[in-house]
Amino acid sequence: RKAIHISLGLLICIGVSKHLITPFYLFLLLVLVVMVSFVSKKIHIPMINSILKHIDRPNHFPAKGLITYLIGSILSLELFPLPFALAAIMILALGDGTAALARPWSKRKSSISPKHLIEESIVGIIMGAIGAMMFVSIPQAILASSCAMLLEAIEVKFNNDILDDNILTPLAAGTCL
Repeated sequence: RKAIHISLGLLICIGVSKHLITPFYLFLLLVLVVMVSFVSKKIHIPMINSILKHIDRPNHFPAKGLITYLIGSILSLELFPLPFALAAIMILALGDGTAALARPWSKRKSSISPKHLIEESIVGIIMGAIGAMMFVSIPQAILASSCAMLLEAIEVKFNNDILDDNILTPLAAGTCL
């Protein structure tokens, strides 16, 4: 799942920067994925259901992660100047995507959220900043990655629901920039 998370962000950034992908194309993909999600709940689609079973988290509607990832990416591209949007998407891809890889070496729980470990947040900040540096200055990349990953660790709630980090992370990063 994390490899898909990282790969999707890289593909979006490369595609947008090379003018192969536009926010409109991402929106069309979003519409298609939402339709497939709804249909797959009602009708068993052998290949699609098998893929979704392996990449989705349990107890989520089909393709929720992909849907929210596309929403976060589209919003970033529409709300922020292109370099900021691409940096925000890289923070989502690399920061959020690699943080969990530090879990085997992580020991200290965060005082902000007991679900998150300090070492995971540090890895996420570093990797997100490295990705963002391709589009913004080093200080901007570090600031945006730090803000986004710390906000992601807090688990922001709205109407008692946790806001999805695939939407919140790039919006926080882009806003910091």
